[in-house]
Amino acid sequence: MTERDPAAASRIREATAADQMAAAARGDVDAFILLCQAYTPLLMGVALRMVGDRNEAEKAVHEVLVESWRSCRVFDPARFSVRVWWTIGVRTMALRRSKGRRVKRMASTHDTMIAQLGPAVEAADLAEQRAKVRRVLDALTAEQRSLLQLAYFDGLSATEVGDRSTMNAGQVRSHLAEALRGLRTGLFWADAPQVGPADDLAAAYLLAELSPEQRAACDLGDPIQHQHHSLDAATSAAVRDTVHALALYTMPGPAPPRIKTRVEAAITGPDRMQPFAADLARFFAIDLATAREHIAAVDHPKGWLEDSPGVRMLALLRDAAVPSDRSNRDDALEATMVQAPAWPNTCLIRIAPGHSLGPRYPGSPATALVLQGRLLGDDGRSAQVGETWAWPASAALGTASPGEVELICAVRAGSTQA
Repeated sequence: MTERDPAAASRIREATAADQMAAAARGDVDAFILLCQAYTPLLMGVALRMVGDRNEAEKAVHEVLVESWRSCRVFDPARFSVRVWWTIGVRTMALRRSKGRRVKRMASTHDTMIAQLGPAVEAADLAEQRAKVRRVLDALTAEQRSLLQLAYFDGLSATEVGDRSTMNAGQVRSHLAEALRGLRTGLFWADAPQVGPADDLAAAYLLAELSPEQRAACDLGDPIQHQHHSLDAATSAAVRDTVHALALYTMPGPAPPRIKTRVEAAITGPDRMQPFAADLARFFAIDLATAREHIAAVDHPKGWLEDSPGVRMLALLRDAAVPSDRSNRDDALEATMVQAPAWPNTCLIRIAPGHSLGPRYPGSPATALVLQGRLLGDDGRSAQVGETWAWPASAALGTASPGEVELICAVRAGSTQA
């Protein structure tokens, strides 16, 4: 890997951030909060520059961080860095929040930035990257810098940018492509003596002139077809990373403690296990919305029944063991626990550390998906968060690892298996 590959460069420089996101994908709240603290100044700086209001900027950053917690298991460091992933989200959220308030934003941004900015502790790699972006942009003309900022921070179209200059829309696109070529070559040492398809794509991406499909492909760094040219994944990623490097051409914003407090409250409350919603949807072969409802039920007391000391169970969906009539559901489950002829085919289970769960499916095997904690088998095997566990018919499931957090698993058996 070389510095000519922007995706590779981002992975090398932000390895710590990628490691923290991987820990978050395993349910590590502390790692995620540390990551948020490191990048909040950058994200607040961008949001403040775009919306011109501190409260609105905080809301935008909070929403992006909480949503990224929900989605951290799908984050792929081979596609983009944490910085680029979050910058895309904050810019999108800020543009949505600033819609219709451009005049107010442009009038208040300067005063807001001066009044609110202060010392900020950022991720270790950001100062170096920001300095590099500033050096490259300072080498451009003042007109090019102005065009880039109007398009990136104010979200203006080519026509709207032209209205603030003496150019028409076509000239704006051309000048932006030239400026982005300079930024791309300066940041990634790419050989690009003149504007090419990648720079035209970058200008179209910045000006929101791509189709939704093209935009999504560029955001992910996938191959893209643009203006009769087929651009490979590396070029698409370079375009995206070049455009979002512009986020570093602003001052770090404040990182008030309440952002950390609100994010921490959100991800340790009902959203704490939402990163596993997609895994649960695949595991039960259900839609994501239903999976999110099941995940939210983990911390809700209703419906949970004590099966044995240290073991509780929550039946999910409809199956032969649980009547579809909700008015009789709890009575039927109570009878199931007393008579214990069979467990529901789909359920969530909670096992206290050090406790075990014996056989529950005498007639067929089952599978468990670990959502929290660690599952230990009598044969020395173990399953971590996000891993599945084969539960043979008439066999014990296993033991929740002693001295760790409570074990939480999803279980499927019989005809419900995907």
